[in-house]
Amino acid sequence: MFESIDLFNGFMRITPFVGILNFILMIHFCLSWYVNCFRKGYYMDIWHGSLLFSYVITVLFFYPFMGPQQLQVIKSNTPWSFSMKYIDKAWFINVLGFCGVFFGGSICSIIKHNIIKMICNTCVKMTENCFHTMAKNENKFIILFVINSIISTCLNLYAVQQSGSYFNLRVFFMTSGIFLSLSNLFIGVLQSSFLTVSLLLCYLSKKRYKYYCLYIWTVIIVVMYGGRSTLIFPFITILFAEAIYKGKSLFIKKYIIGFLIICTGFLAMEWIRTDINSTYIAELTVVDRILFGNNVSDIRDFSVILENWDGEYLYGKNILAGIISFIPREYSDFRNQWNTSRYTNRIVGLGDSHPGLRGGSFAESFLSFGYIGVFAWGVIYGFVLRSFDLILKSMNKTNTQSIVSIVAILFTLEIFTNMWFHASLMWLGYVRILFLIGLYFILRIRIKVQ
Repeated sequence: MFESIDLFNGFMRITPFVGILNFILMIHFCLSWYVNCFRKGYYMDIWHGSLLFSYVITVLFFYPFMGPQQLQVIKSNTPWSFSMKYIDKAWFINVLGFCGVFFGGSICSIIKHNIIKMICNTCVKMTENCFHTMAKNENKFIILFVINSIISTCLNLYAVQQSGSYFNLRVFFMTSGIFLSLSNLFIGVLQSSFLTVSLLLCYLSKKRYKYYCLYIWTVIIVVMYGGRSTLIFPFITILFAEAIYKGKSLFIKKYIIGFLIICTGFLAMEWIRTDINSTYIAELTVVDRILFGNNVSDIRDFSVILENWDGEYLYGKNILAGIISFIPREYSDFRNQWNTSRYTNRIVGLGDSHPGLRGGSFAESFLSFGYIGVFAWGVIYGFVLRSFDLILKSMNKTNTQSIVSIVAILFTLEIFTNMWFHASLMWLGYVRILFLIGLYFILRIRIKVQ
């Protein structure tokens, strides 16, 4: 029951007990989606849409592909065992966390009026107000988008000149001191944030042509930089928002085509930023790269961390390093030592140029506070996630402007998620908050001409 078995000629490996639980949990999610989402008029809602990738796909669906024989062949040059012992442990830790998420969501559904929901609602209203300000000052917004694109282009050109490479420049920035912070700020966060809002404004605008050149420019910038999520997530956000807004009136074929285009773009960026002469590109099929590559590898990455971890809990040091993530690592020995990506790179034997192993939603809380921390983290996040879900379902969707409210909820939820689940990326939340506040006040400035 607890011995692992190989399936389909070594393309899958499971521990039967975990596999059975895995299947039951997938059925549970499908029933929850049907009863609480589909039957209430949605193809997707905030709750199920948010858990679909982080829980169902990442943890449940991809579990059998985390440690099979085919992976051992592909990753034979790595020093890690990819043992099912650690993969199962990583799976259990994540499932424990998501049990906390479901528990927290249930509590939020029972307690209708609470301070957390009030805070979430206030933040959404503030974000929505910022988006409306951007919509009313569309041309000014585009000018600021252009300015950020110029700065991002200059950073890329500097990296090209210094490294001699034209793609995956993020690797160069990882060891380039202050330029790491600048590239993270202007390319990694601001360019993505401008793209998200511009897609929303383009959705509402009658003169969409003014955005097309900006989108081509942004694609070039981000493809050179090598940040797949920087480019892909804005489009996913808009697709998600449209699916929620239109409910069952959504043209599902068009939606599926859009999703497939995004997935193709994701894989294309992986191909572009990987050395074309490497065995990874030359010898592996697309299926191998999807199932055994670094696209959805959170459980596998976490298992590598657990395999090399010394068992000493950090007791919040990595969380604190994330809280002060506005300080560049070059100027903080504490951050340089305890930032989660640096810490995990160090224990698994990766260099500073590596952006870090993913580890999933609960790796940081486990490394700090063990199983209790994982469950507590999950309960609070479940409470917050359900709060956003209830805020959305209480909205009055009577006109196209409500798409602004939906994107505002998704944008705000992303800030909360970055600041709660990924302490090493907490600076992403800080920058997005400053992005909203800064643009709100800049776009409201009126210059009087005498």
